[in-house]
Amino acid sequence: MYRQEKPGCPGKAWDNSKVRIVPMILRSAAMIRNRTSGQSYIRTLHDICGRNAWVLFFLESQEKNGHMVFQKDIESCLSMTRSGVSKLIKGIEADGLIKRQAVPEDARLKRIVLTQRGRELTRLAQEEKERLDEDLCAGFSQEELEGFASYLERFMENMKAAPAAEREGRQDGHDKETV
Repeated sequence: MYRQEKPGCPGKAWDNSKVRIVPMILRSAAMIRNRTSGQSYIRTLHDICGRNAWVLFFLESQEKNGHMVFQKDIESCLSMTRSGVSKLIKGIEADGLIKRQAVPEDARLKRIVLTQRGRELTRLAQEEKERLDEDLCAGFSQEELEGFASYLERFMENMKAAPAAEREGRQDGHDKETV
């Protein structure tokens, strides 16, 4: 059972009535960010963080499985708009980590592939990510980790559904019932 250590720490109300998930997630993310910011691989990767890293990891995993990746695949994977992914790809491409290649069957299509430099930096980042994952998961059983992963998946599904529900149920900042 989670217990808050001192007043003001994110997580749970002092009356133990309600678990506060968002502050716990944000605090955990900050701790991970602080831990990784000093790692040599981050200094080597300089701009490879956040969504850039997700794109590189996604490309690497898809290439291993023999799949071609197009911009729409990244849009779907990251739940981003076409223009947002386009800007993201342009930045990563400018860093020399990915390139666009015409598909022989249809020259209009451009698949996105890792460059040799992108592949090497992704490998280094993957190694550190695995070390961090081992540290984070120490002391948890496989069953606990699977349960936690399931909860996180549900959190993400709730977040995807929330904006649509807000648009349907709210109008100009007011509940439909009160309008």
